[in-house]
Amino acid sequence: MTDVLSKLTTMEEAIKRARNTGHTEEELQARYWQSVKEAEEDFPPDMPSLLLHLPQRGRPKNGEVIEPVKTKSVKMPPAFWKDFQGIASNEGMTLHSAMRAALIEWAEKRH
Repeated sequence: MTDVLSKLTTMEEAIKRARNTGHTEEELQARYWQSVKEAEEDFPPDMPSLLLHLPQRGRPKNGEVIEPVKTKSVKMPPAFWKDFQGIASNEGMTLHSAMRAALIEWAEKRH
């Protein structure tokens, strides 16, 4: 599976290769986040983690406290949303998780 991921491969291409070799998209994404975790071990402690933006699937575990969220709408031109959706998809993210990651990164840089 290690040959499926490379820096020059888009997520879409990696997913196709993984499927061709009998792996699932979930396995590919799990391997990607594991690689991120391993790479971040060498980062300085004050550097924001990409793992903060790891999408969570399913319901929270019993007893797990989840911070409440509030829905806000963002108005952007349709062309922006189309491009942004493509970027998110290439990164293996949903549109909403990419928006959250972008907003968090922007805010952290100004904090």
